[in-house]
Amino acid sequence: MTDIKADFRRRPQNRCQPIEIPGGKRYASALVRKCRLPLNMIHYWIKNLHIATVAFNIGFFLLRYYWMLNNSRLARRRWVRNLSVFNDTLLLIAGITLAILISQYPFQAQWLTAKLVGLLVYIFLGSIALTYGRSKGIRTVTGLLALLSVAYIVLVARYRTPDIPRLLGLY
Repeated sequence: MTDIKADFRRRPQNRCQPIEIPGGKRYASALVRKCRLPLNMIHYWIKNLHIATVAFNIGFFLLRYYWMLNNSRLARRRWVRNLSVFNDTLLLIAGITLAILISQYPFQAQWLTAKLVGLLVYIFLGSIALTYGRSKGIRTVTGLLALLSVAYIVLVARYRTPDIPRLLGLY
């Protein structure tokens, strides 16, 4: 038979430490433990959050663009703007956190600079397409150009190179 105490000592230590509460109480339940996740797990969750918010952003832009083309009242609702701003905020926070975690920053890494410039182009064209365009023709063209800039951003992020036309064999 094995010694239970010796077996317990050989197990890896739990990363979650009990929290000391002022007044001398010690809580060891899972709800009040302070846990440290490994850095690769944090990177995994932040990266998945970033990808999910990008997918939602593209889908929601397509939906708002469709509503705009069909003159739907839904495109001008407050909850639509608030949901878009909330998702964009999450996307920005996840993107900045990822850049810090992988230690690559705009103007240092060319692909990240290209993503940032593409993002600014997307924001500019998307705002014209959804809000500030004077005619339906201008809104249609700028919406399609905004989608093209999103495709560029996704390809740059996927291949980590700003030279996408050469990668695709277009020149």
